[in-house]
Amino acid sequence: MVVPIIINNSVKYLLSINNRRSIFSHEKLNKLANNTINDLNYLYESEDGKTIQTNSLDAIMDELKSFKLLTNELKEGMSNICQDIEEMLRKKQTGFWGMYFRFYDALNRVYPYTQLLNDGISLLNIASGGKYLDAGCGTGNSSVEMIKRGGDVVGIDYAKAGLDIARKKIRFGDLNKPLPYDDNAFSGIFCNNVIYSLEQPQKTIDQFYRILKQNGKLVVATPLAGSSIFAIFIEHYKKKGAINTLSLLPHFIILGLFTIIIKIKRDKGIYHHFTRESLISIFREAGFREIHSKISYAGHDIIVVGQK
Repeated sequence: MVVPIIINNSVKYLLSINNRRSIFSHEKLNKLANNTINDLNYLYESEDGKTIQTNSLDAIMDELKSFKLLTNELKEGMSNICQDIEEMLRKKQTGFWGMYFRFYDALNRVYPYTQLLNDGISLLNIASGGKYLDAGCGTGNSSVEMIKRGGDVVGIDYAKAGLDIARKKIRFGDLNKPLPYDDNAFSGIFCNNVIYSLEQPQKTIDQFYRILKQNGKLVVATPLAGSSIFAIFIEHYKKKGAINTLSLLPHFIILGLFTIIIKIKRDKGIYHHFTRESLISIFREAGFREIHSKISYAGHDIIVVGQK
């Protein structure tokens, strides 16, 4: 199976950059990676992205608990993840996105992710007092950054788990349906790593065009077809060093596995693959002009910006 191969390659790379100071067992990390992949694949196949199976969560939690690393930071990280999973089990929290969002904010400590937010939001040229939509706001990371730059920000997301974490978001809504906003309502819209999961991306982009003011900008970031999640790990290591990277290893493993599941869904046609050309095409179809693109997130994402 290709997924364990991806993780095994990640393990080998991590060991190669840390060969002078072996702080963990290759066999134990390998076992964690393979068993957790199998558990998550079982989760995906058995619930088709809708309901997380308790026995699969138990299996993941057992693997995480058995993963004995020899640094306090790593032990603390794994312990916190186990506690989060235990809490979800107690609350019987279900749904792929419910579990994903529980770990998502760890990305705020990942250098390529912070660069993605900066790259995308900078393209909006936020003006103080302007009204901006964070479309698919998730846990609110993009909204916070837009507010810092002076925008009056409204968030919308279908995943209640993300909104529960964000708490500052204004409404629950479905980007697959007509948006509950007036024409020409926003100065700019940021849609970060959402469009691939929509039923009909073209219809959503058309809705974005409708609710944008004249000369308003739409910025969309989405994973590129064929992109590597491992590149995010490498880029973070290059910028932050081995100690910082190892302290985030538990989160890299968990978020990496979720990203792989999302990729599996794209490969199965449940979600959408985008190239630079295909994403620009739906911008043009909606009527946008002055369309530009750039690569971000360590080569994982394409960002496209267009003006109404």
